[in-house]
Amino acid sequence: IVGPSSQYIFLTCHKKYRIKVGSKRFTIDAFPYMQQDGLAVRCAQAALATISNYLDAKITGPDFTEKVKLHSPSADRAIPSAGLTARQICMGIREMGREPLLFDLSSISIEDRASYSPEQHIYHYVESGIPVLIGIQTAAGNHAVVAAGHTFTPDSWMAESESGYYNFPKDGISSNWVRRYVVQDDNFGPYTLAPSELLRGVCFLIAIPLPPHIYMDGYEATYVSKYILDPEQHNLIGHTYEKLGQLKPQPDFSSDVEFWKDELIKAVADKRIVLRPKLLAWDAYKKIALSRANSSVYSYALNKIATPNHVWQVEISWPEIFCHQRLCIGEIVMDASSPVKSGLSPIDQGWLLFKIPGALIYRNLETSQSEINSIPNDPCILRHHQCK
Repeated sequence: IVGPSSQYIFLTCHKKYRIKVGSKRFTIDAFPYMQQDGLAVRCAQAALATISNYLDAKITGPDFTEKVKLHSPSADRAIPSAGLTARQICMGIREMGREPLLFDLSSISIEDRASYSPEQHIYHYVESGIPVLIGIQTAAGNHAVVAAGHTFTPDSWMAESESGYYNFPKDGISSNWVRRYVVQDDNFGPYTLAPSELLRGVCFLIAIPLPPHIYMDGYEATYVSKYILDPEQHNLIGHTYEKLGQLKPQPDFSSDVEFWKDELIKAVADKRIVLRPKLLAWDAYKKIALSRANSSVYSYALNKIATPNHVWQVEISWPEIFCHQRLCIGEIVMDASSPVKSGLSPIDQGWLLFKIPGALIYRNLETSQSEINSIPNDPCILRHHQCK
């Protein structure tokens, strides 16, 4: 059950349930929890059942045991269940009407898994409100849990000192501020906190129940955005402000726009950008965009670009405003249905819209060319860095 607002723990996957206790009925805000019975339901079926309940597929643990029994590698009897294989987990996700995105790390050594950063792959989807099934290795064997939220560390020292003092990779991803994941563990209870460092070592399987037709994953959307923004690569921010400088008449930017523009340019030059990806249905993103100030600028652009079912909204920030105030200064919107193509430049990899202080760039569907709108009185801060 979701309690009072927390500045540390965010249950990003939750919804309202009507329950009855005795003669009383009331509403709670929660993520489902289920335990295995050791016979028809083991940890994997319990994990799938909680995800199914949350996604309104309403498939029970015993149902999953029955539905995937034909995919057993040994063709042995389904009950008593020995658990599920990665293939059976994927088939279970398909039974929900979702498409499984599977990361199988079982053949990779524990040392190499750390460099693969499994916690980042988990983060992209948990932050998007999509629960993630995680397979972990324990002393007693393999086990399945479900990630349904995360913590947020509201300081910059830890994330920045790792690269500044200890030569950790400086990737500029918002998951650097996530030190624990909220997991449903059928052995130890609901809403337990699993350290991301632990998951980095023991996680051998990640299974994500995606909506249909998502062909760009969160990792790809983040790193394409990173290359697009990098001043030593495509330098989209620099090119945008250069184009604005060529407009006639010149935009008369407010002092706020000039301030935030300079701060953004400095953050990019110092490689201090923080990117936060979130998968959204197109209608959900459109509603957010049209609720902002200068909505007419967004409305015009949104009518000119492609409209996929889902997009990656990659927020742009830097440590001081991201971790302390949870603010962002701009965003890149990526077509989630567009797969990353080998040999194609990152600047051509499915971005639809680009918002920074004083400017909105969009890719015109009719001409395939990028077009720019200046926003002289742009409030700049798009919104607070919201976590549910």
